[in-house]
Amino acid sequence: MDATNNYLQLKKRAISKFNIPSVLALLGNRQDKSIVTARLYCYQKLWNIGKSHGEIGKIMNKERTTVLRALKGATNGKN
Repeated sequence: MDATNNYLQLKKRAISKFNIPSVLALLGNRQDKSIVTARLYCYQKLWNIGKSHGEIGKIMNKERTTVLRALKGATNGKN
């Protein structure tokens, strides 16, 4: 339960930092630049603490390959 609370805090920090309307918008399918940037922020934070692509996908309501491509694009400077 503690980990779930930490993930929620991360999501709340991202919506505050990037002016996203809600956690649902962050986890949804919208492609607005600020939302995509906020998702990437969360992906990178979770990756840096050792979460796998699949684990990040479950936390962020995305498929593993979506997370993998986003992180790969971020490292190659495409985002």
